[in-house]
Amino acid sequence: ILNQQGESTDELYGRATRAFSAGNYQEALAAITRLCQQQPDNIRYQLLRGDVSFAAGEMDDCIAAFDAVVRNQPALGPRLWQRGLALYYAGRFAAGARQFETHQTVNSQDVENAVWHLLCAARLADVEQARRKLIPISRDPRVPMPEIYEMFAGRLSPEDVIKAARQRPGNVPRNGVEYKLQLYHAYLYIGLFHEMQGHAEASIDAMKQAEKFNPLGKTNFMGQVARVHLQLRSSASQNQ
Repeated sequence: ILNQQGESTDELYGRATRAFSAGNYQEALAAITRLCQQQPDNIRYQLLRGDVSFAAGEMDDCIAAFDAVVRNQPALGPRLWQRGLALYYAGRFAAGARQFETHQTVNSQDVENAVWHLLCAARLADVEQARRKLIPISRDPRVPMPEIYEMFAGRLSPEDVIKAARQRPGNVPRNGVEYKLQLYHAYLYIGLFHEMQGHAEASIDAMKQAEKFNPLGKTNFMGQVARVHLQLRSSASQNQ
């Protein structure tokens, strides 16, 4: 099958993935969107479209892609935590909360899922009311996830999270990927914590720190969150 430019679907898919890997998100999105228009029921194409559109800051496209996946394979619905992040950034907090509630049924001990659920719930009521519905998590051993959970619960400070993140369990080298990932997660969730509290400037500062430590590649979904957050919040601030 050739498109109007004479490219086969494999060539177009290759162009999308190469552009994505290079961080050329708009180019990748244009290519994968054309593929999804040609084959809207192709789950592989729609999943890539969801990842690429989030990285490009296009939340409506991201949600539409994941919705197409669910229409074609409903059993995947609870696993699409990525859809929940897009719903949060699209301001669709009730739908986001539902996504994280369903994800809990397939991933019951993930601090990040509980935190994103709380972030959505806090936008629907207030922080203290939302905390009463905080999903209980007792076994997420990743550094510094337990401290991040306690911070969102209101029992620890951002400083406690940073202190925990700077620990090096086992033989984790100080400049290695795992150590940087600890700090990325710490500053990322501190940024989201400040946003939940209504502290916009502190949130932006923390997200910039997260970007500095980010060891994840250009195609990693969580690795795009701090950068996309800064992009979207900067755009929203300029439009006010």
